[in-house]
Amino acid sequence: MSRRAEAASIAAVLLATLAYHAATIDRQSLFVDEFSELEIARLPISELIHKPDSMPPLYPLLLGGWNTVFGGDGAARWLSALCGVGSVVLLWLVVRRIADRATGVAAAAVLAAAPLHLYYAQFVRAYALMELLAIAAAGAWALAERGDRRMLPAFVAASVAGVFTHYYFVLLLVTLLALSLIARRGRLSRGQWAALVAAAAIGSPVLVPLRSDFAFQKELREARPLDAAALGYTYASFFSGYTLGPSKAELHTVGAKQAAAAMAPWLAGIAATAGPLAVAGFVRLRKQRLALPVVALAVAPVLLAGVLGAVAGMTYNVRFVAWCVAPAAGLLGAGAVGPWRGWRAPAVLGLAAIAAAALAGRQTNPRYMTEDLRGAAGLLREEAAAGDAVLCVTDYQAPLLRYYAGEELGIEELPTPGERGQVFKSQEDAAEAAERIDSAAAGGAAWLVYSRPFHGDPAGLLIKELTERGTIESPHAELPGVVVYKIAE
Repeated sequence: MSRRAEAASIAAVLLATLAYHAATIDRQSLFVDEFSELEIARLPISELIHKPDSMPPLYPLLLGGWNTVFGGDGAARWLSALCGVGSVVLLWLVVRRIADRATGVAAAAVLAAAPLHLYYAQFVRAYALMELLAIAAAGAWALAERGDRRMLPAFVAASVAGVFTHYYFVLLLVTLLALSLIARRGRLSRGQWAALVAAAAIGSPVLVPLRSDFAFQKELREARPLDAAALGYTYASFFSGYTLGPSKAELHTVGAKQAAAAMAPWLAGIAATAGPLAVAGFVRLRKQRLALPVVALAVAPVLLAGVLGAVAGMTYNVRFVAWCVAPAAGLLGAGAVGPWRGWRAPAVLGLAAIAAAALAGRQTNPRYMTEDLRGAAGLLREEAAAGDAVLCVTDYQAPLLRYYAGEELGIEELPTPGERGQVFKSQEDAAEAAERIDSAAAGGAAWLVYSRPFHGDPAGLLIKELTERGTIESPHAELPGVVVYKIAE
């Protein structure tokens, strides 16, 4: 690939990425996790640093500064979007140096179109920043391994920023160290050891909030381990972005076999397209002694996250290792380089079609869209009368609904106001909540904002109770992930 073709290709990739973000970034309501991050970013720095949030404080510190400069919550997603664009650029720059120009462009194109990458590049949490720093740290270490010792300070800087972004960033550093020890038979240079010691020393203050953040994460939900189903779902998510099959919400209410059966056609398509590209990429990178490091970076952190979760009693989640899509993109990009006669063209075009279907589903299919609390709040502002009661299932919805609707609406949580992490566990819970709803509607009208069932009413107990009592009939409005009921006196 000539320099001119390389420049034109990467420019086209970046323009397409920016166009996608410009067209879609504000189409959907904030998710509850995004709103929580915005709330933390508004805290004074002294409070923000010690706020339990399951992550270190670097991202909310950056987000607070970003919102101060660019005008608040409406621009917040663009911080992650620019981190995502930066990841594409950085992957291109790293891969072109350790492989070649064509592989660099191909790897960047695969990452830019990866649905999981694009999902977190529009998410107000630290995951896009984590990916950017992971590429920076791994790329700097790889270049230093190839003799460019000037990259070791960059490795230290990216590593320190990474561990202050997410605790699981250390899994990348462990993987890099293990790869180097294996390749060098246990012997690293003094510069490498110095860089590792410096990164550990400068990053050590992250241990201060570690205990409270892990305790916060453990309290959120019962621990779920990394099993075979979760492992398969992780890599399917690279290409689906949590679409193309059961949604994330539906996975809470269906078994692994049922979910696999529903995803089977898409899994077959991913295997038929990504599989040959991965094999070809492995063969090509093997000639450059890059195959093992690239595969290890895509696999080892996932397995280590599972082990860490099992030891610490933490739930495994794809988002903890979402940055692994970058080395996977490098592998597939290497496989895409070569003659397009025969199997390669159908594989690349087929994988592009799968990505397009996933991205379209994210924007158009309600089952994959963010809960539209913004739309529900707009409906309430227009139709709810002064004095009407608004009740929501469950507690996690209320702050975001208040944010969109305004404090003038009296919004309360079900089943019990003020409690955190509530779930309807029995018919008694549903009966008690139904009594509250009937009482709220006694003086006029009440509104019930009901989310996807698994969040607070996994068995649909409340809706069953209200239907049997005749309190509700058909929904007043159905929005993505949200149903609004109007309950008359």
